[in-house]
Amino acid sequence: MLQIENLQEIIQQHAAQIAGLEKERDFYYQKLRDVEVICQEPECESLSHTQRILEILYATEVCAFIRQYINKIHSLLLSSISGWIRSARPRKWQW
Repeated sequence: MLQIENLQEIIQQHAAQIAGLEKERDFYYQKLRDVEVICQEPECESLSHTQRILEILYATEVCAFIRQYINKIHSLLLSSISGWIRSARPRKWQW
């Protein structure tokens, strides 16, 4: 019987922790929602950072991974192309 009471107390503690975490989650969700609404206002849409903020808000883990992967590929391509351009020598045309 004592063990059941201990387990019930643990369950109540966990339920209280869960309720606190849900309250905190909702608080931060509302803050992010407020930022989203502000970014979508006509006077803010033209600001330079607004689009970046919206990208961050709408990003998922997959989007972030893909963006990093594309940036790496882009960097590799640019370095390869610039290396190729530096190594290429102008050729004389023969008529």
